[in-house]
Amino acid sequence: MLDRLRFLDTVAALLPYPMRTRFSAVTWVSSTSEHNFRLAFSSHVREGALPVMWSGPPAVPPAEQVARTYLDILARQGDLSHVIGELAQIDKPMGFGHLHIRAALRRLQDIADSPPQRPAPVVGADTDPAEVLRTYADARRNGRREAAEYCVDQLEHLRTQSITAEQRGRYRQIVKEQRLLEESPVLAPPRQLQLYQALLQMAYASTLSEAHLDQIEEDAGMVHGLLLRALENYPCADPVVDLLIAVRCGEDGRRRILGRLDSGALVAAAAREPLRVGLFDLVFRELARRLAEEEDAVGPLWRHAYLAHPLRGRFPNDDLTQFTRLRGLLEAAYGPQLGVKEFEEVVDGSRALQPTPALFAAALSLHGPSPDAGAALFDAYFGRMLRSSTLGPQVTEDIEAILHGTVPDPPPPSGPPQESGSVVERFVRKIRPRRGGRGRHASPPRPGRRLRRRGAKDRDRMSDPAGPGPGRTASLTTTPRGPGSRS
Repeated sequence: MLDRLRFLDTVAALLPYPMRTRFSAVTWVSSTSEHNFRLAFSSHVREGALPVMWSGPPAVPPAEQVARTYLDILARQGDLSHVIGELAQIDKPMGFGHLHIRAALRRLQDIADSPPQRPAPVVGADTDPAEVLRTYADARRNGRREAAEYCVDQLEHLRTQSITAEQRGRYRQIVKEQRLLEESPVLAPPRQLQLYQALLQMAYASTLSEAHLDQIEEDAGMVHGLLLRALENYPCADPVVDLLIAVRCGEDGRRRILGRLDSGALVAAAAREPLRVGLFDLVFRELARRLAEEEDAVGPLWRHAYLAHPLRGRFPNDDLTQFTRLRGLLEAAYGPQLGVKEFEEVVDGSRALQPTPALFAAALSLHGPSPDAGAALFDAYFGRMLRSSTLGPQVTEDIEAILHGTVPDPPPPSGPPQESGSVVERFVRKIRPRRGGRGRHASPPRPGRRLRRRGAKDRDRMSDPAGPGPGRTASLTTTPRGPGSRS
């Protein structure tokens, strides 16, 4: 009986104080009786109840994700007295409804991430951070928890000081030699997180780059869970670094990192070269999820041609896989069928990044059979490409007329008289030889003579070896010009 009472008291103590007032428990109840106790001891498991064996580990169903997470957080705490004290300070009303349970989980997570306040350690101007690092390494090696925690408190203060590149290099060497990024057997998880935050700032950088991440991975040997948690919350210089950390995290860590990055940052990171396969796959899945939930990610995707180009790098020489992925992305963005407006948006030729064959195919397959599909594709791609160019309106109209097989209307006259015709027609006239074989720069005919164009009969006679013959005239004749004569 005493053990059961202690167990019930412990369970209640691990709940927020307002929930304890609604927590009903009993040391014994008949398995056949109807009751509303949330926790009860019994000889048999009642139908619909969750059994917990006295001598065995808790068996929480996989579907009860909140309960599993709550239990995991408690299991990671080295000292529960701080957690119990903080949970007892909560005064906001809480019950066992869905929203209240999630609020309790968030509050527990905050408490676990905030270690208990301790008296400030003595840190003077002559305190050498390198010596503190070595002292911590010695305390960890010899299992002296209090000494190790005192060093962590000192490092918390020292990390705020100005650190030169030379000092960082020295601190990093100690971190690497003493393997300080490994899990510590003498520190509780919250204190380890404090340690890693201080080490990252002192030995690497205040904002992490991709190169820093490579150094940390090299020095740690293996990036374990607590170190990943510290990296997850550490400032990064670029969304690519955040996503590289997310690739290494578990599902919860990935969700937290992705949740603080907007769709524009995700698309830009996935499109950046060189292609990072794990990062690209993570972003592509996340964008498809956001689109399916009607979040606005179409704009950034349109600017990057729906990631068709990095997708081609992800699956080179495999247009079918590219087509399948792009079709799924477009379907998530626009629905199972593309209307005319959406279709023209996807195959738009005015972007800096042009559609790939797989993107054309995906758009056409979702547009479906239509007598106007070819014309719509032609205009959306070639037409918009021309209209967004810097060729000028006159040349653009001429080229569009050629493509459509029509003649453009002549522009209205304005200003001083100009040579008629379009730019293309004027250019052709300048280079086309004049009649009679005379080019643009040929000498004009002499006064008093006129030229007559040879016809087919004239050419036949000129080629006749017998000459003109009786009654025949030569193909080229000259007539003296005189008064009243017409040229």
